[in-house]
Amino acid sequence: MHKVPMASVALSALLLMACGSLAERGESNEIVQAGSLSVSFLRVGDCFSGLTAEEEAGSHFASSVTATPCYELHKFELYALDDFPAGTDAPFPNKIVLEAFTHNLCVEAFGAYVGLPYALSKLHSRSLSPSEQSWENWSDRAIACFLYDKGGREIVGSLRGTRH
Repeated sequence: MHKVPMASVALSALLLMACGSLAERGESNEIVQAGSLSVSFLRVGDCFSGLTAEEEAGSHFASSVTATPCYELHKFELYALDDFPAGTDAPFPNKIVLEAFTHNLCVEAFGAYVGLPYALSKLHSRSLSPSEQSWENWSDRAIACFLYDKGGREIVGSLRGTRH
């Protein structure tokens, strides 16, 4: 389970309140109202848009997204979330080690979530991982894997179990 330090939760909440409306979750924890959401609060199955052009072009770091109910248009869906296996006092890992862990997590979880191996899918996978700053300042260890359409088209509905 992803644990978020309280200081970063408070900071994220203050930043999001300053930037506009916050996403809302329903009784079963699904997004029911679109709005800003810290990546620290994303859950498997959440749909979202709102990555910056730099983040969409390949940056592995983001602080917030525009979370959207999956039945509305969106670009991405979170399908895996795990922590890099290192203690809070561990140094930031070698880039190759972090990328290998992220790759293995995302590839292994893809087939189980979509119902089809990545190599046969019409979908692409991207990831978000800790920056050196978030690792050291907020003990961030979270790795997030998300799906998107290879053609860049927006999606309506969840991609879970679709065998796309």
